[in-house]
Amino acid sequence: MEREKRCIVAGFVAATDQMAENPAELQASYNVNKRFSKYCFLGGAVFIDSRGFLSGHLDLDGEPDGIMSLGKY
Repeated sequence: MEREKRCIVAGFVAATDQMAENPAELQASYNVNKRFSKYCFLGGAVFIDSRGFLSGHLDLDGEPDGIMSLGKY
């Protein structure tokens, strides 16, 4: 399951790479516990909650660019 989560986040980060002014700064870090996972990059975050729902908040230039819900993974 952890591998699946990493793949989803890698895809999300890759998709946002085109929008980043400096793609080299687009780094993903993660903190996993039993109920919740949070992946952060450039002041944004991707969340996978305990029910398996994935959503993200993009902040690529210091201003919120939007909130997206990617549904259940």
